[in-house]
Amino acid sequence: MKARTKLTVLILGTAAALALGSFAWAAIPDNGVIHGCYDNVSGSLRVFDIAGGSPKGCGNKETAINWNQQGQQGPAGPQGPAGPQGVKGDTGPAGAQGPKGATGATGLAGPQGPKGDTGAAGLQGTPGPQGIPGVNGDKGDTGAQGPSDAYWYYQQSGVDISYSGAFDYTVVDYISLAAGKYVISAKTKVVTTHTGPVTVDCFLVAYSGGNYVPGSILDDSQASLNKDVGLVQATLPLTETLTLSAAAAVQLKCGGKDSFASDSWLTAIKVANLTMS
Repeated sequence: MKARTKLTVLILGTAAALALGSFAWAAIPDNGVIHGCYDNVSGSLRVFDIAGGSPKGCGNKETAINWNQQGQQGPAGPQGPAGPQGVKGDTGPAGAQGPKGATGATGLAGPQGPKGDTGAAGLQGTPGPQGIPGVNGDKGDTGAQGPSDAYWYYQQSGVDISYSGAFDYTVVDYISLAAGKYVISAKTKVVTTHTGPVTVDCFLVAYSGGNYVPGSILDDSQASLNKDVGLVQATLPLTETLTLSAAAAVQLKCGGKDSFASDSWLTAIKVANLTMS
C-alpha cells in the first residue's frame, strides 16, 4: 500500500513540475536574455522570470547566471569551391531587326567569274535522206533454253489426317523433282468432324533418297476449327523456295484430330535464280 502511495505522489509531482515549467517559460527570455540560477551544491541549473518573479530568483546557495538567447554572429567562413557548371540555358528569342545602315562606297570590280554552263541544245535539223541499206549480218547462235518448267499434282479426293495419341502428320500430296531451284506453292482444304475446338496444321518438306533435305521446311499453315460453333473447314495456303542438289520428293503433310484434307494442289516452278530482295 505504501509503495502504491509513493508512486502516486511521484506521478502527481512530475505533472505539477511540468505545469509550472510551462508557466515559467511564458515570460522567458527577457528581451533576448535568459536568467538562471546555478545550485552550488547539486550543480543543477534552473531559469526564472526576472520581471514576474515566478519562479523566484536565486537564493543564497545559488549563483545567478545570465546568457543571451541568440549568440553573436561568428566570422564569415572561407569561400567554398566553385560548383559545377550548370546546363546550357535555352536560346533566347531573336532581337528586333536594327535600322538599315547607310549604303557603303562602291567596291572594286571582282575577278571574272567562271564560264557558265552550256546552253540548251538547239532545235533538231531536218532529217537527211535515208542511206543505202547495209549487208545483212550472219545469223547468231541459238541461245540456251531458260529454266521455266513447272511441275504439279492435284489430289482431289480426301485424305484422312486424323491421329491417335500424340499429334502426327499424314502426306496428302507430293511431287517428284530433279535437282534445281524451285518456287513451290501449295494449298489444301481441311475439314473436321471433331466435337469441340481442334487445330489443323500443314507444312512442306522434301526428302532425297529417303533422307530429309535440310532447310526444306520453310513454311507451315494452321487453322483453328470448332464444329460446335459451325467452323468445320478452312483452306490452308503455303509457299516456299527450295534449292535441290539432287532429285527429291516434295511432300505436303497435314495433321488434325478427326479431320481430313481434300482438293490439295502442289506446284513447283523451276527458275534460274532465287534472290531475296
